[in-house]
Amino acid sequence: MSYRYYLAVHEGGNARLLNSPGPGGAPTNIGIVSGLTGLITGLQAVGSRLFAVTNSGEFAEINPNTAAAISVVDFSANLGGRPARFSGLTIGPQNVEGGAYADTFFAVTGDGWMYAMDAAGNP
Repeated sequence: MSYRYYLAVHEGGNARLLNSPGPGGAPTNIGIVSGLTGLITGLQAVGSRLFAVTNSGEFAEINPNTAAAISVVDFSANLGGRPARFSGLTIGPQNVEGGAYADTFFAVTGDGWMYAMDAAGNP
């Protein structure tokens, strides 16, 4: 089984997306991520798709070949204006309760909140 590793490196007010073949391999520069207002704080690859969260409350699908945001959902708008400063992202467990959470993303904030959403960003 082969894996693709993605990294988002902050450069000033931007995030650069890199793809690494794994331990010992040199990362490949994909480019500066476009279409987001915040900095990427969490990445999750699911099959050939790549998802991210930012420190300004965005949940996005990122094109893993061009680094452009395909879709962006601003979670702060869903919370009545309360900021959702995301700090991490993961896909739900694949085997728990018969796969009930397999297509659910979980994003966490630095102040202890956890949000669940589907791939379209629906809570």
